[in-house]
This record gives sequence, structure tokens and C-alpha cells, in this order.
Amino acid sequence: MDNIEKLLKEIKEDPSVWNPGKKREPIYFSGKFLDTVGDIFEKHGFGTTKVYLINQSGRDRVQGEGLLKVLEKFQRCPEIINNRSIGRFVIKTLDTLKKMEV
Repeated sequence: MDNIEKLLKEIKEDPSVWNPGKKREPIYFSGKFLDTVGDIFEKHGFGTTKVYLINQSGRDRVQGEGLLKVLEKFQRCPEIINNRSIGRFVIKTLDTLKKMEV
């Protein structure tokens, strides 16, 4: 199992990604939101993406909380640090990752 496979497994099995906070319903990520965040991450990196997610409101804020957990995991993965397009791809496919066998 390579590092990206380990990362995907860790994301899939982390309840704080899919249900951040207490007494909340599980998150369902919208495709448009994931596309936007993935593009920001690839073009501008960790800091700008965190600022974008922190400044969200409503439903996007809940999705943002889950994605902040994903970014924390990204920061421990050298492949993503060195090639942000991998991170963009992972972000854009989070909605399907939840359903996949990893």
C-alpha cells in the first residue's frame, strides 16, 4: 500500500471528516464546493485554502470543517506537499471516496 492509499483509507475511516462537531448529521459534500476547494488548493496551497474554508457560512461552513480535517492529513503526506494536483484530485472525489472500498 503506497502513501496515497494509506491517506485515502485514513480519510475514509476518520469520523471527524464526515461528521465534524457534536450532534450533527453526516456531511454530504457538494460537487461544486469540492471543485472550488480543489482548484483553490492546487493553485494557491494550504494557507489560502484554509482561509477560504474558515470564511464559509451555512452549509458550506459544515463542509469546510470536514475539509479542514482533510487538509491536516494532507500536511503529513509528502506526495501531496510536493504535488498539489494529487490533493486537488482527492478533494474533488471525496463524495465518492466515502462509498468506495479502500
